[in-house]
Amino acid sequence: AYLIDSATVILSVATSTIDRNRTDKTIQLYPNPVTSSLSIKLNEQTAGNYLFQVYNQQGQLLITQSFNKPSGTITQNIPVTLLPEGNYILSVSKEGKPVATKEFTKQ
Repeated sequence: AYLIDSATVILSVATSTIDRNRTDKTIQLYPNPVTSSLSIKLNEQTAGNYLFQVYNQQGQLLITQSFNKPSGTITQNIPVTLLPEGNYILSVSKEGKPVATKEFTKQ
């Protein structure tokens, strides 16, 4: 599903799976606002292949980070130093299925 065309996938993801108003305790972001490294505490208890994606307010995919998560709560860091100041959306998915979405501010 994700190998068709990267531009098509970005538009599809940006318009169909990101819910900016969703409140979810599955992830916690700190510090927020952030200057250099965003810490993501993932409270999802099941193990699996997870994907973090950072989008700007226009829906453009800027950062992708994937990892194989063991069971239990973990904390991952995403470097955001190169992002310009502004508001961003972090989308977390597990094996292609949305898990959580949160907004953060880069200063």
